[in-house]
Amino acid sequence: MSLDKYEAELRKANEQRLKEAEQQIRRNFEIVLHDIIAEIGLLFAKLETDGKLTYADMAKYSRLRKQERRILEQVDQMSTKNQRAIRRLLRSSYSHSYEWMAWAIERESRARLAYAAVPLDRVDEIIEEPIGGRALKGRLSRLRKQTIDELFRRITADLVEGSNLKKMTNSVKEVLNTSHFDTVRIVRTEAHRIQEAATLASAEHATAQGVVMLKKWNSLHDQKVRHTARANHRLMDGQEVRADEDFELRPGGGKGKAPGNTGVAAHDINCRCFATYRIAEVQKKQYDELANLTFEEWRKTRLSNHDAVPRSLSAAAKKVFVKVPKSVRVSDGKNAVLKEGSYITGVLSIAEGEKIREVQRLISSYPLQNGALTSPKDWKKLRGTATVIYDGKERTAEIHWYEATNIGKIEYKVKRWFD
Repeated sequence: MSLDKYEAELRKANEQRLKEAEQQIRRNFEIVLHDIIAEIGLLFAKLETDGKLTYADMAKYSRLRKQERRILEQVDQMSTKNQRAIRRLLRSSYSHSYEWMAWAIERESRARLAYAAVPLDRVDEIIEEPIGGRALKGRLSRLRKQTIDELFRRITADLVEGSNLKKMTNSVKEVLNTSHFDTVRIVRTEAHRIQEAATLASAEHATAQGVVMLKKWNSLHDQKVRHTARANHRLMDGQEVRADEDFELRPGGGKGKAPGNTGVAAHDINCRCFATYRIAEVQKKQYDELANLTFEEWRKTRLSNHDAVPRSLSAAAKKVFVKVPKSVRVSDGKNAVLKEGSYITGVLSIAEGEKIREVQRLISSYPLQNGALTSPKDWKKLRGTATVIYDGKERTAEIHWYEATNIGKIEYKVKRWFD
């Protein structure tokens, strides 16, 4: 059961988001370029001799140092605006991509899969996952420093030569144009990675909940498709695996979760490939009314905490494997256990330390093996979605539990049923 039509609409929506972010970034660069050139023009008007401005002229009265400080302030302001625009883009792209894919899967499978939303800080963690060993914040910071250093170098070199206004203006334009190009490259790489990570997360969640999803690697089938000795995406085109398994990277082997999300810079940077998904098997009870829900209706009625942003199960952790059955407390007093071999998905910390109302009871009730007591900072309260054996049947529930360093996970209880 293909989801191609949903994914095509999703890519179109995200391309529009990307276009708007790039337009904002371009305006930010145009503003700082205009301001720097205007200030250089004023300096020439005041200090030039025979149409030229020299290093000696600018060295007097700390003029050059003052101008460098001003350029530093202008580039810093631009960089801050760009970072905000990029983060807004990535947050909204992740949120919409995750939810759109979740809606598509539930609609086509007609299965209730207990999708849940998570706080924004989790999405920020996903955004900061590194590419080639460097996180987004670090790459943008490095680019900012390179831009400032190169502006200072070029302006100083022009002054030493005794530059005219046109040459110095061109030097500033060249540096900022290069910085703009590099910024857009980062934005496109990150926007691609985030969309692929979000749709993968939805598919992983569905597979863990009983709707088995397959994913296929797709190239764009043009001359620009990557085909180097280290990364050949022509060879990877058409490769299909389960959503919870990895693609084989070619050539040379290695594993990767999705286009733009392999963790290998040679494969990820500027990658244009994309994954498509299809439903291979539905192992859940089906509800025909799901097939008629619009996206907005689904968000309001099916997505838990739909005002927050969903988490990615492919991001650092956060699904828990149930090695052995664990007792779960149910409000009616009947026996229930976590299903052996299943996963608790969408795991989220909902309280920590002193914010846990029962933390003092937990400390006194669960001493360490040597008799010592834990401290409030050791404790967390968590929630997740789990498969629970209840009254002889498998059911899907939101469960809560406590966890502490050197104590482990305790006191599982069903908070609500999803089916």
